[in-house]
Amino acid sequence: LGAQGLKHLGNLKYDAAPLPADPKESGKIISAVGGRQRWLAASTHEGEELIAARTHKVLREIHEDLLTIIVPRHPNRGASIYDKLRKLGVQVARRSKGDVITDETDIYLADTMGELGIFYRIAGIVFIGGSLVPHGGQNPLEPARLDCAIIMGPHMDNFPSIVADFVRGDGCLRVADEAELCSTLEDILHHDELQEKLVHASTEIVKEEGGAIERTIAELHPTLEAL
Repeated sequence: LGAQGLKHLGNLKYDAAPLPADPKESGKIISAVGGRQRWLAASTHEGEELIAARTHKVLREIHEDLLTIIVPRHPNRGASIYDKLRKLGVQVARRSKGDVITDETDIYLADTMGELGIFYRIAGIVFIGGSLVPHGGQNPLEPARLDCAIIMGPHMDNFPSIVADFVRGDGCLRVADEAELCSTLEDILHHDELQEKLVHASTEIVKEEGGAIERTIAELHPTLEAL
């Protein structure tokens, strides 16, 4: 466009604060979950909830205490998702209805707004929704800031540079389809050291790529001072 002296000072998304979480609500869920193994399908889109449920049924044969948490991108789909999950024969607790997590709960359907920060904090393992269907994926930096091992599908077109950073730094695992999601989750659930490695790598990526806000302010300071 003819601009002169153009500078790229980094991606501001790396400097965003972690998603908030209500400590009281977090405590209630942590207490209900206890020591159960769990994973989170975050910001899911149509079709991914059933993928998560089928994956749960397979993994439950090996990990009997497994809890799958699903947070749909659009909570108003909650009733429809609930009906579809129940038809698969799994026990579902629906957060918007005040259902509690019991030992019999297979899937916790968190169909509410603004609570993803709670579930990132307690999940440990996160699948990024919108990436096994051609939607473009959701922001992987959010779970990375909250100590999660991250799994992404092939459709992460909304965040190409960030995904490239994560792949280059071994901060995530990519899966092509439902079968690979299942096998990858099994690998992480079975190997604590793999989960720890992924968490460490993604944390380091966020640290290394951060600082764009400070660099931008420093660059703008002389101009602002003159004004």
